[in-house]
Amino acid sequence: MVDRAGVTAERVKVRLPLDPELGGYESVWASPERDGYMLDNIPLFAFGVSNGDVVDAVVQDGLLTSTRVRRRGGHSTYRVAFPAGASEEDRLAALEPLRTLGCGFERGPSRIVGIDVPPTVDIYTAYSVLQDGMSAGRWTFDEAHCGHPLHGIGRA
Repeated sequence: MVDRAGVTAERVKVRLPLDPELGGYESVWASPERDGYMLDNIPLFAFGVSNGDVVDAVVQDGLLTSTRVRRRGGHSTYRVAFPAGASEEDRLAALEPLRTLGCGFERGPSRIVGIDVPPTVDIYTAYSVLQDGMSAGRWTFDEAHCGHPLHGIGRA
């Protein structure tokens, strides 16, 4: 059964606000939890959230909309953008070292791929692979959220 906000017993769509200067939202799947909604997929455009985070949400304009992160899941999120001429085969081969580490992927529009670095993956190794790919011209990348503890900094 689905109500007006898209809520089901097992999964819901939650809107994540995008950069306030640009406006808009990104919709992601989430699982209802006792204290919020746990994100079930990799945000492609929203900053400051990752797969596994639990967010608070309210119904706005008939849609469930995130208002804040309640609890971090320990994942980090990156986005890679492949060059215009990169074939599907080249893209898959370039991502293989991250897959081998245990990272997850979500295809976005065009040449964009969201990267999920789970808490069980060493963030420094994953970041090194991302840097190496950029240095070799295989992609550009940006960091949407680092949820891993960093040496001397703590958890984000």
